[in-house]
Amino acid sequence: MKRIILRQIGLLATVALFTATGCGGCGNDNNENQNPNNMENNTSPNNTTPNNTTNCTAGEVGCACDADGGCAEGAACSGGMCVGAATSGLSVSSDLARSCEILLEEKGGKVLGATYGEGLKGALRRQSPNVAIAISASSDAAFPASVASIQIEGDASSVSVKEARCFDAAGEEIGDAEVTLK
Repeated sequence: MKRIILRQIGLLATVALFTATGCGGCGNDNNENQNPNNMENNTSPNNTTPNNTTNCTAGEVGCACDADGGCAEGAACSGGMCVGAATSGLSVSSDLARSCEILLEEKGGKVLGATYGEGLKGALRRQSPNVAIAISASSDAAFPASVASIQIEGDASSVSVKEARCFDAAGEEIGDAEVTLK
């Protein structure tokens, strides 16, 4: 048990170190959709665009994000505005995995946020062109088929897994665990 706690502290330290090296615009570390709710661009209560030229429905592409910082399907909140976004599933090949450290690389697309699978906790930090994600199971149970849904602005294939390490319940690294983004 002590080893598991030390491994989880190590995962959090990795994300903290990544953040301390100049991570600007970092997201939250919870199990909810990690999209900022920045309403600075919403200049009027009837949800018009910043220039007040077009009526918009909050949550639609090109309009302000809704009151909860969300957008309609196929869109994600970025800077208080809804932008077109693709969703890619992040999966781990090993049933032994209880936590993973993942480094995504942006090659044209931009990671906007992540939603973590049932029974998982996660943290996402970005320092373009890299995005660090730490995921751990809330209990000693195998990860679900999709550990996270990653929202990407632009072409989803322009974001890839650069590095990944996964660990078992004892905190030992799993050498053959493969992390994929589809």
